[in-house]
Amino acid sequence: MLGVGLISALDTPTPVSAATEAATQNVSSKGKISTVADNGVVTLGNKAQQLYVDAAMMKPANRILPAGSRWQYSTKLAITDSTTGITQDYAYYVGRDLWLPATAVTLADSAKKLPSKYVVNRDQGTVIITNRSGAALYHMITDSTPIAGAQKLAVNTRWHYAHVLVANENNVVLGYLVGGNAYVKAADAQIVQQHGIFTITNAKTAGVIDDRIGKSVRNLPVGSAWRTDRVDYVWASVYYRVATHQWVLSTAGTWRASK
Repeated sequence: MLGVGLISALDTPTPVSAATEAATQNVSSKGKISTVADNGVVTLGNKAQQLYVDAAMMKPANRILPAGSRWQYSTKLAITDSTTGITQDYAYYVGRDLWLPATAVTLADSAKKLPSKYVVNRDQGTVIITNRSGAALYHMITDSTPIAGAQKLAVNTRWHYAHVLVANENNVVLGYLVGGNAYVKAADAQIVQQHGIFTITNAKTAGVIDDRIGKSVRNLPVGSAWRTDRVDYVWASVYYRVATHQWVLSTAGTWRASK
């Protein structure tokens, strides 16, 4: 069983549904609302805030965030004033079908503002805690101190991660986002590798990379299917291993889990 209920964290962010995305394209009385591909951390002001289940923020959710708390967001909405043309943040997607109004936020730290030495890889998966003393949680992997009051994740427990933070300088994985605003460091956990089937759909990126020479050694035909046993990250790119020392880029096709 995967772990749930991280302290000070909402449910792991999930992609916004197609219906929600379509709704955000509507023009409100104040201006046009649109979806922005962004993620980061928001800090609430001195008041608690009601969350909403819909992008229009008309339907209250059974969730209220405390004043001064910090939360990870995986998507945000922006509103462009129909008169002035000025665009500003409108809402933040902080959990499964949970929207936070931008008016309640005093500080929004976008991951795009991270120093250039960090790269966010948006792949998802499962990690297992390997630190025998447990794994501390951090609001951002760059923080020097853990989240105050948060319990460590116990050794051998498994947790879903929503994205991976990679060092731009040397392509070393630094940590995994395992909750709405909680990272675990890579030194304390490792990916649970899963077997799967990768089907080639894009001939342009279907070259197989040999990790011993760092070059493409052959192309896989469109429509062919290949068993995979590992996933790996090269900065923002995701690769699946289809043979010993041979990897294919995720954009070359589609992957599904198998036994």
